[in-house]
Amino acid sequence: MKNKVIPLLLVVIAGLAVGWGVYIYNQNRAPTSTDSQTTTSDWKTYTNDKFGLSFKYPSYLTATSRGPTVDGQSGTFQLPLDTIFFKDNNKQEYFSVMIFPQRADPIASGSYKNSYLSLGSHCDNRFDEDPSQAEEKIIVKNGVKILEVKTYSNPGDSHTWNYLRCDYLKNFSNNLIVFNLVRTTDIHNKAEYEVKYADDNAILDSILNTVSIEDIANQNNNLQTYTNNQYGFSIQYPANASVNNVNLYESYYGPPHRIDLYTAATFKLTPSSRTLTGIDYAQLSIQVATTSLAVQSCANPYFAEGPSEHTLSKPPVSKTINGVTYTVTETSDAASGGQRAAVIWYSTTIKSECYVLDAEVSYRSVDFSHSATDGSHASQAELQAQKSSIDQAKKELEDMISTFKFNG
Repeated sequence: MKNKVIPLLLVVIAGLAVGWGVYIYNQNRAPTSTDSQTTTSDWKTYTNDKFGLSFKYPSYLTATSRGPTVDGQSGTFQLPLDTIFFKDNNKQEYFSVMIFPQRADPIASGSYKNSYLSLGSHCDNRFDEDPSQAEEKIIVKNGVKILEVKTYSNPGDSHTWNYLRCDYLKNFSNNLIVFNLVRTTDIHNKAEYEVKYADDNAILDSILNTVSIEDIANQNNNLQTYTNNQYGFSIQYPANASVNNVNLYESYYGPPHRIDLYTAATFKLTPSSRTLTGIDYAQLSIQVATTSLAVQSCANPYFAEGPSEHTLSKPPVSKTINGVTYTVTETSDAASGGQRAAVIWYSTTIKSECYVLDAEVSYRSVDFSHSATDGSHASQAELQAQKSSIDQAKKELEDMISTFKFNG
C-alpha cells in the first residue's frame, strides 16, 4: 500500500506544479491573435489631456511616463516631449509611445523613406539596415490617419536583429505621435518576422483601433481666466497653456534712450524644445512700462528692442479690442543656426502706462535644417507645412489677445 501511495503523491505534486506554471505563464504572457479578436471592454484606457490623445491597452500592461528627454540636443532631430512605456508583469517593455514637438513632415506614403518624419523614433531611417526595404502604408483608424512602418535594423551584433514597427500620427496641434514595437531576434527574414510576431502586431492593431485624438486647442469651454490686480487687466487662455506670473523687470536701450519694462505675465502655448522643422515655442508676454519716455514711444513699431533687432514685416496698423485701440506691428527676426522669430506687438497707452502684448513664434527654418543636414533644400510641401504651423500659432496667440481687457 505504501508503495502505491508514493507514486500517487508524486503524480499529484507534478500536476499541481504544471498547473501553477501554466497559471503564471498565462498571467505574464501577451494574448495571442485569437485573444486579440475578443472585446477590449476590460482593457485599461490611457489618456493624455495635454496632447489630446487617448487609447485602450491590455490590462496586464502598466503605463509609465518618462517625461521630456532633456539629456542633450541631437542637432539633427527633435527630442521627445514625453515617452510612455507599456510593460508587462515581468517589467518587460511591450510597446512605447513617443510624443514629439510639431513636425512639418506629412503623414503620407513615402514619408518614412523620403523625409525627416522618423528621426528620433525607434524606426529612425538613418539607422535602418536598408531603408528601401521598409514596408510603409497609410491606414485610418477612427478617422485618424496613420503611417505604418515595418522594418529591421542590426543593433551591432551580427547574430541579432531588431524587428521594428512604428506607427506615426499627429494630433490637432501637429505634434508627432509614434507607437513603437521592437523585438530582438536572430531571424533576418521578413516573412518569418510576420509569422513570429503576428500576435504582437495583432495586439498593436487592436490598440490603434481605439485611438482617439481630441482638438484640445479649440475646446473653448476649457478657457481659463487670468487676472492681474496689480496692473488691472484680465485675459483668457487655453487650459493647456503654461502660465508664468513673473513680474520681471527688464531694461532695453530703445530709441532714443533706456526704456524700463515690466513683464507681468507670460503664456506659452507650445513646449519650449528646439526642433528640426517645427516650432520651438509660441508665447504671449504682457509687458508694462511706466516711464514718460516709454509712454511717448509706446506706438513706435520698434518700441521694445529697436530696428537693429527686428525687420518690419508690414506697416503698423490700428486695431480696437474690447474698446481699446492698439498699434499693431508685425516684425521678423533671424539668428544663427536657422533660428527665426515671427513677432506681433500690440501696444497702447492707458492711464499714463504703456502696455505691450508681445506675441512671438520662435522656430527653426526648415530650409536651413535641410541645408545644414545634407546640403539639400526643403520641398514646397515642407515650406508650406511650416508656414501653416506658424500661421496657426500666430492665430492662437491673437485669439488670446482678443480676450484681453482692462478692469475698471
